[in-house]
Amino acid sequence: MTDIISEHYDDNRDTSGENVEYGFGYIELCNKPHRTFQEDALAWHVLTESELTPADETTRLTPRELGHRLWTSHQLLDKPDLKFGSTASTTVYDGQGNLITATLADAVSFAVVYGKQGEALGVIRLNSVTHKPNDDLEKQRIEAKNGCVVDGRVNGVLAVSRAIGDKDLKEFGVCSESHIDITNVEKIAKDLHIKENDIGSMQIISTCDGFTDGAVEDQTKEGHENYLLKLLKRMESPANKPPQELSKALALDAQSLGSTDNISVAIQKLTKDTPPFILGIYDGHGGKATSRYAADNIGRVFKEQCALSPAAYKEQDLSVDTKSASYQRDNPEINPEEQECQVIVAKLLKLTDDYQNNLSLDTSEFTQESSIREILTQLTTTLTDETKKPQEKIKFFYTFLERNAKEGEGAIKNIDLIKRDHSIFATNFLKGIAIIAATVATGIIPGLVVAAIVYKATGRQPFDLFKTNSERFEKEIGLIKAKNPYATFFQPDPTTTTAAETQEDDPEESPKN
Repeated sequence: MTDIISEHYDDNRDTSGENVEYGFGYIELCNKPHRTFQEDALAWHVLTESELTPADETTRLTPRELGHRLWTSHQLLDKPDLKFGSTASTTVYDGQGNLITATLADAVSFAVVYGKQGEALGVIRLNSVTHKPNDDLEKQRIEAKNGCVVDGRVNGVLAVSRAIGDKDLKEFGVCSESHIDITNVEKIAKDLHIKENDIGSMQIISTCDGFTDGAVEDQTKEGHENYLLKLLKRMESPANKPPQELSKALALDAQSLGSTDNISVAIQKLTKDTPPFILGIYDGHGGKATSRYAADNIGRVFKEQCALSPAAYKEQDLSVDTKSASYQRDNPEINPEEQECQVIVAKLLKLTDDYQNNLSLDTSEFTQESSIREILTQLTTTLTDETKKPQEKIKFFYTFLERNAKEGEGAIKNIDLIKRDHSIFATNFLKGIAIIAATVATGIIPGLVVAAIVYKATGRQPFDLFKTNSERFEKEIGLIKAKNPYATFFQPDPTTTTAAETQEDDPEESPKN
């Protein structure tokens, strides 16, 4: 079974479920005697590549486009006859390392990174914001719609400022316009300062506010992250527990810390083999009808949106194009070129760091090691410079490699000096930056932004910088396009690869970056 929608019973018993094959499990506690009925609901669906590809097209939707479809899906669930409401935190994983989360109100989702022994290393909340009436921007928006905030509630009634449903409060500013957050597994590890070699696995943990109520006073993003990490660190190897068992343990922890609400926790294990999925938590208020309606229909509605061609999607009344003012108000940061370049900078930094860290391991007879180290130090300094835009960092990176390491007689370019190092680490470095320059494999947009930056900076096409190895690069780029671009994220570091493996030229083997 690749679809799970939570079941509820008239006696409001606690419910749970799992799919062992796909590493998914959940629990929903009614939390008696504090609550006498269950208003939460959840939905989990495994998605196929074809379901993320518009009909009659061969190219699957980018994370940005998936975010658009998800935003519209929340809008479409918001039927005008839904008297009571529901929060929503819906996360889509595209199977290529990208996570897209749509937020309404205060249900939240987390990404957790675990070590090799199953210990928790770090937590990031995927929702950049939650929606409360007392938030300055939310209060302004509500008041602009002739609503008011009294005792932290819209019109003194509703404790959240956005929701699916709540039809009587729509004219006073309560809306179903989601915040969309897009990230990927590499960026999560980078933001948590966790080395790739230290990662054993990851999980997506989605919860209602009944779980985060256990954080008590600190209901900030950082507070939620610290709260979940603290709970996980109390456990021995939490990643090694079945997801259903871990979800129950976390829900009971929240209960013991004083939560008096329904408590829902859903956990999806994330590895390089995890297929695309959609996971949503919906926390009803005023009754259970809206949350259950959202859970019952989010999978169908989202798939229908993904099946639309770009033109057909754009023509809809609830597309981000038709409602661009509302969408851009909340999501101005979603710039595909900027996002792509941020990911590319992270990749360049990792390649440079790996080469620099291993420079002296295999080069005892290489006399120009110190000169190469100076080049790499300059590249690292620029890539980590917070005052520069990602595009500027990329431009400098490739321009600097084309500069002369020495002037006058015997002048040699930085890139050519690196080529004199015949270690496998230098080979991996050169191969990696050529692949990055020549094509965009992030899955964020299908453009050639980086190639354009390189050409403008140097007057040369990316492959021209590395033409001595161009045939090999071309073959490997083809392999990268055909495979999951994040397939190496949970694999051993390239430095563990033997020289013989690195020199292997079998077209059936994936490139070792």
